[in-house]
Amino acid sequence: MTEPHESPPTPASRVDDALGSGDEPPGSSPTYVASHAAPPEPHDAAPPAGSAVDDALGASDEPSPAGGTGRAPPEFALGEMPIHVHADEPLSLGEMPVGHEYPAPDTEPALPDTAGGTPSSPLIWRGMWHVPRYAGDRFWKAWAGRAAILLAGVLLLTTAFIAAYVGGLHEPTPRDIPVGVVTGDQTATQLLSILDERTGLVTGHEFATRDAATAALDRREVFAVVAGGAAGLQLTVSSGAGQPVAQILAGAVAAVGQAAGVQVTTVDAYPLTAHDPRGLVAFYLVVGLTLGGYLAATVLGLSLGTAPRDLMRATARIGAFAAFSLLLGLAGAILVGPVFDIWTGHTLGLTLGGALVAFTAAAITSALQGWLGMVGTGLAILLLVVLGNPGSGGVFPWPFLPSFFRGMHVWLPTGLGTDLTRAVAYYARAGAGLPVAGLLVWSLAGVVGTFAAAVTRGRRGEHAL
Repeated sequence: MTEPHESPPTPASRVDDALGSGDEPPGSSPTYVASHAAPPEPHDAAPPAGSAVDDALGASDEPSPAGGTGRAPPEFALGEMPIHVHADEPLSLGEMPVGHEYPAPDTEPALPDTAGGTPSSPLIWRGMWHVPRYAGDRFWKAWAGRAAILLAGVLLLTTAFIAAYVGGLHEPTPRDIPVGVVTGDQTATQLLSILDERTGLVTGHEFATRDAATAALDRREVFAVVAGGAAGLQLTVSSGAGQPVAQILAGAVAAVGQAAGVQVTTVDAYPLTAHDPRGLVAFYLVVGLTLGGYLAATVLGLSLGTAPRDLMRATARIGAFAAFSLLLGLAGAILVGPVFDIWTGHTLGLTLGGALVAFTAAAITSALQGWLGMVGTGLAILLLVVLGNPGSGGVFPWPFLPSFFRGMHVWLPTGLGTDLTRAVAYYARAGAGLPVAGLLVWSLAGVVGTFAAAVTRGRRGEHAL
């Protein structure tokens, strides 16, 4: 009786045995089964095609899940997945690669999967909830260095914040308050000279006429005007420009006048409203608007990339900032108007002014982040908050501040915004031209910087949207 002859295994059968035949029920994992065929004789053995496939796949000789000796496909730990970065793409501190391949320049980037979305989720939700973490076994070396640099930067920034607020505001001492006087008014000039010699509190500014001096008061170039008359001296102050200044000047001028035997009458040309007795509402409104603009730029930078990929995306981002700023300006105007009844009849002016303040903050932050990444975020905080808030003249008018902060209100966005808000709320927009011009310059610089970052750096960071 002849034994049944077993034909030698074909290369295809060995590949099927190694990789699974594909006959498993749907939804089940493939089972790797070892070949039961006898190996060929050594003298006529040739490397089967299946081994070449196995070598190409990097298969190992470890036992298969089914208990055979088939070669299982390779396995990679999550932290060992390759990260592809273009060789000519330097990564700044704010451009951290994540555990996924960057797409080709002409394709849309694939956002990494997060706990808030799966690969099948709509693109708008993916990558929204948290930043993917590096899961490699040797993460410590890279993590420690980056964490040390970032925390050192935060330490310096917060130390500067404390120094600026404590150093600038802990002991406000008024000096060199500009006060207007008409040329040739001997009584008023003499009184200001005595006050300056004794206290160093004021600095006289002469004007040709009383109307010119009053116009300077309207533009907040001076904090008060002293003018002589038949009944004595009249001191005209402006609480809208700074309630502490008006209060101190009224007391000091009255005391010197009393010592000299001159009657002094005080008039407040621009009094504060009943619901803004300290004159701080303008400052706090600007702080909120500035914070909103900064946060708008930051959340888009974190979610979509600090530098837009091209000019079209940069235009869309700037347009989003404009729409957001207009809505935020309207919200602020409604809150200080109809809601809290602080200022009435200025909704349009406060809306437009607030929108300009918020847009300026967003544009500046976007430009700095586009060029410098995380470092740009720190610089935006330094400019808008650390220096901007104490130097704005909002908490204390600039004559109360140390020399380092005294001139910042005329060029920093926070000071310009505070002055613009006061001009709208208390001065019928008198003197609003200078702060508007300053904010427009800052806004233009931010827009140009954002577009330049998109052209220069956006195409190098292909993961940006």
